[in-house]
Amino acid sequence: MKTLRNLHIYIGLATCWFLFFICFFGTSAYFKDEINYYMQANLSKSIKNESHSNLEKTLDYALKTYDNYEFIGIKTPPYYSNLYEISYYNSSSSKGERKTNIAYFDEENFAKNKTLGSKFLVGMHYKLFPSQGVLKSIFEAFISILALGMFVLVVSGYFIWNKKFNYKFNSKNNFANLYNFHIVSGVFIGIFLAWLSISGIGLNYLKDIEKLFSSSKEVKVKNTPKSSELAQYDFDIKAILKASEDAKTRLNTNDLSIVLSKPNKSILITKHKNDTPFYDLNTKNSNILVYSATGEINEKLSEKSSLKSMNFFGFLNELFFNTHRVHFAPFILNLMLSICGVLACAFIYKSMLMSAAKRKENIKLKALAYSVLSSCVNATLVYFIVNKVLDNAEINRQMIEQNSFYVAFFISFILAFVYANKTKILKLISVILFAVLLLCDAVFSNYTNVTICFNIIYLIAIFLLLRRLNASANS
Repeated sequence: MKTLRNLHIYIGLATCWFLFFICFFGTSAYFKDEINYYMQANLSKSIKNESHSNLEKTLDYALKTYDNYEFIGIKTPPYYSNLYEISYYNSSSSKGERKTNIAYFDEENFAKNKTLGSKFLVGMHYKLFPSQGVLKSIFEAFISILALGMFVLVVSGYFIWNKKFNYKFNSKNNFANLYNFHIVSGVFIGIFLAWLSISGIGLNYLKDIEKLFSSSKEVKVKNTPKSSELAQYDFDIKAILKASEDAKTRLNTNDLSIVLSKPNKSILITKHKNDTPFYDLNTKNSNILVYSATGEINEKLSEKSSLKSMNFFGFLNELFFNTHRVHFAPFILNLMLSICGVLACAFIYKSMLMSAAKRKENIKLKALAYSVLSSCVNATLVYFIVNKVLDNAEINRQMIEQNSFYVAFFISFILAFVYANKTKILKLISVILFAVLLLCDAVFSNYTNVTICFNIIYLIAIFLLLRRLNASANS
């Protein structure tokens, strides 16, 4: 048991800083779409329009504006917006082009600014920093090692846990309070963290393993019409509307993703999100309904599109993907999981402070804890602030936003060690950044539902920080 306890302690000391980093930015993934919308100030203003656009007007606009593209995608508005999302691309378009060729429509075109939005923040979760090639593989391997460390911490923590321990909070002993929080919060989120660790490792490697056992071969499409020929093909809006109405009934939802495929002269419709993470062994993530250009359902193609040959490793990959990233989750479940993510961050942060308290308030360990918390929070706030103040026409928007994040992260990291004994300064810096971001929202964004929710979170954070500042001044 002593060996297991030492293993738990030393693995924790070695990995806690990075585990907090991963959990912090992983939590942001639960509301990545809302973050993207929040960082599009020019789009947020359109919610104030009194007249909402409808699918027919959107289709008419998309087919006329993007008629030179082979594929045109349309998503119906999410719960927080009245904007239809329009994507457009060709067969030869790169992955990056398919992600950036996006516009929004609400009886007039709202161009999307060039920010990376939540993609940059969420990317920190699984590769630390944006990277490509060998460096990306190294970072992903490092993340997998950390995830394995997290799993070992959860399992070892369970075995060394004294289940007869009498929990008492509000003790004058700082270490006792931190230890009690560590035990109680660990009981609640241990399984949550263990599953995320295993599924995260699986996401990194199961896809490669699946390829070794996969018997499927790529099918090459021959005699594809030229782009000039495809551009001359026009879809009938009435046929698309007919197909969408049928899809609403079959899929039992109004939240649809429609893709108009000129090469196949077909209409593909599916849900925005899946309803459940659990699938049959040979079932894809989502059911795709295939309609002809006249709006008639093609039963055979629809059935075929929802099936694919999948081995056991492919099944595990699907299961890990959907339960780790929870693309299927409705708003309430996302909210609950994000609260678990915040609790996980607090759990790891307090664990670092507990280790410092156990070692006679070791100043280096305390500074390490302060550095990861203040760096992640402050850098994210600066990222949002720069996004708000930059002009939409700024060509180097992505580079400026990312560099501002790195600079803020580095400065906050250094200040945490400089003012490790004067944490009031660190808290005051965060309060100022929260206040500046609130001011930026007031000046540059209108108060949509998403903006209001973010502002409420900022106000709660300011209140808690000021309360801690006041408590420190009175002690």
